[in-house]
Amino acid sequence: MNSTERRQSRRFFLQQPATVSLINNGAHQISALTENVSLGGVFLFAGVPISEGSRVEVNIILRDNEPANPAHLRGAGHVVRVLQHGERYGIAISCNLSRRLSIKLPSKCVDQVKSPQSL
Repeated sequence: MNSTERRQSRRFFLQQPATVSLINNGAHQISALTENVSLGGVFLFAGVPISEGSRVEVNIILRDNEPANPAHLRGAGHVVRVLQHGERYGIAISCNLSRRLSIKLPSKCVDQVKSPQSL
């Protein structure tokens, strides 16, 4: 990073589906596609703008070869910049992202797991 760069952590180019929820309006979720992420935030594209300063929660769905069990990056923060790109809006969000891994076992696997008492 050069001396004019304000980022404090490395940025990774990553295009994955995401949802953005407005904290003050929990029922309002916006579908988006990430462009890049870092530990300090995310830049994504959405079909509607979100006002600068809005408090939001971001959920990035990390899909790989196991689409039934995606990992998630989640974070709460605020919108720092909005840029219009044609019919889409580029939205920069400052937040601390953390990882959450969702593991859903098929019911037949759950039935085969023994409880500690039966060992």
